[in-house]
Amino acid sequence: MKKFAAFVLALVLAVGLVACGSKGEENPPVNDDRFFDAEVVEIRDGTALVKPIGGKDAPLEGEVVISTNAKQVPEMQAGTRIRVMFGGEIAETDPPQIDVVFAIYLLDEIEQ
Repeated sequence: MKKFAAFVLALVLAVGLVACGSKGEENPPVNDDRFFDAEVVEIRDGTALVKPIGGKDAPLEGEVVISTNAKQVPEMQAGTRIRVMFGGEIAETDPPQIDVVFAIYLLDEIEQ
């Protein structure tokens, strides 16, 4: 009987640990099909201010601040046209911000 009780207790603890570990994930799942094209307005420390110019997930209007702490980031300057692969939400700040950027590509290289 003691072995059975110990087994049930261990099972309950294991299920509890798995359930607690899956809550509040800091990194959202990678969704490589969310992107928009943009023109760089200004490069800042760790971010870039960009103006969306198209793409299926482009913010509708105005400029957006994006993180440049992605795995792949090309050399950019004002006027560079890029594709931003992102996840997470677009923060409703002024200007809007995207903190989860997976990669940034030069649009000229994609269109070739």
